[in-house]
Amino acid sequence: MQLNGLPFPGREREQAMLAQTVADLGRGRSSVVTLVGRPGYGQSRLLNLAARLAEDQGYRVLRAQATAGEREVRYGVVAQLLAPMEGLTDGSLRALTGRGPESRLPGLTELLRTARGQPTLLVVDDVEWLDPASQRWFGALIRRLPDARIALLVSGTGRLRPAACPLSTAPQQVITLEVELAPLAPRDVAATVALICDRPGETAFTTAALEASAGNPEVLSEALRRFIRRGYAPVAGRVPELCTIAEAVSGEHAVRALGALSDTAVAVVRALAVCGDLLDLALLYTLADPRAASEPGLPEALQESGLATATET
Repeated sequence: MQLNGLPFPGREREQAMLAQTVADLGRGRSSVVTLVGRPGYGQSRLLNLAARLAEDQGYRVLRAQATAGEREVRYGVVAQLLAPMEGLTDGSLRALTGRGPESRLPGLTELLRTARGQPTLLVVDDVEWLDPASQRWFGALIRRLPDARIALLVSGTGRLRPAACPLSTAPQQVITLEVELAPLAPRDVAATVALICDRPGETAFTTAALEASAGNPEVLSEALRRFIRRGYAPVAGRVPELCTIAEAVSGEHAVRALGALSDTAVAVVRALAVCGDLLDLALLYTLADPRAASEPGLPEALQESGLATATET
């Protein structure tokens, strides 16, 4: 399937679901949709496609992105979301910009009032990094969705903590969906190769592309774009070049992920790179940094970064 004319191999089911969510919004049905997956699995791209579809229908689209660096900014994500919205009271504006005293749910009343006459799509990336005030705000919003024409689409990485997952507060009459994105399957990789390279890839090439990208859509797409810019064709004889490019792309993704982590978390990642699974968690923390065992949320941060995964013991 194509959503808004942009194909996304391997995410046909999710594209259809989001198209249905936008259609339901036009019929006055509120919903909350959460997309969860490892970094690069296409959460943001899917939300972008849904936002474009809603804009094409003339709906209001408000967007925000939470970040680790702004997790302590009060109402930081809510302020991003409501910045383009007209009709905010002076009190709400002061509370959202941090220039006024703590306000109870600033801007929520105005959003709900205007949404009754104007279907509104709210798109929030990386909700695992919501600041506490924004978490409370979104929980209050979702409890009030039966009285508004609002669809809330959010993305996250790893396994979302309960406090960061909006579905936990949704009333029964609100449509709620949580989708965990999987790695691309071999047929999806083959379709991506054919799409980006403008010709089908040889079997050995698509197999190598799957292994080199580990089924990560973002890594695969970027590696293939760089590959074709060099004038290469998707044939078995060009597998070494593809693997070199994919390794570079994966390394760049890892560097970006490291940049969002604390110094202690980075030390743990370095220890993991050297020791792998040879040490248990307590010994690994001791080797990496004495503060690791007491750093709150460290295992979750490592999983959300995509640099480490939890295993059953």
